[in-house]
Amino acid sequence: MGSVSVPREIQVRPDMPNEEQIKIYLDAIKKYPQYEAQCLILVYNPYNWAGKSKEAAKCLKRVVDMFEDKPNLTEDEINYLSFAYHLQACDFHEMGDYKKAAFLREKIILLEPLEWEGYMNLGEDYVAMKDYDNAIRIYDLMAEIKSKYKEDSDDIKGYYYQSMAELYEKKKDYTTAISISPKSSLFLRYSS
Repeated sequence: MGSVSVPREIQVRPDMPNEEQIKIYLDAIKKYPQYEAQCLILVYNPYNWAGKSKEAAKCLKRVVDMFEDKPNLTEDEINYLSFAYHLQACDFHEMGDYKKAAFLREKIILLEPLEWEGYMNLGEDYVAMKDYDNAIRIYDLMAEIKSKYKEDSDDIKGYYYQSMAELYEKKKDYTTAISISPKSSLFLRYSS
């Protein structure tokens, strides 16, 4: 998933009060309708930080409504829709509704099948649901995708091996857990 940046025409600084940022983004939607999706995603955090989570959720819903059923999305539109799904999934995960979070993460993967972060987040949702077999399956897919790219490949290796060892430990398959990560504390606990 890519990032969503502030268009040059819109002057927002992170040190501005939340209410001021909200006003700037909402005014920008009227003045620059071509930036509506970006502004709706960018105003999400200031709304949340101002304690206005319902308004934040409405912004994401609007982005989803703009693109979800639209055929032939552009690369930017895919990015905006994926980002809106991601933020919605984070909200559901934080509320403990891991099934809804996983459902949205699966939508992200359908939109961006080569973006490893979607797999990582989906794996974390499965772990939270204690569905370790699916978490392992998803982490394996993530590692397969990630191995095709040189960039960030070292970053993901540590995360992958640590996560896999922890999952096999939760499944009480200590032999596999130790074989994945022999230098971990698991080795010391279960090797003697």
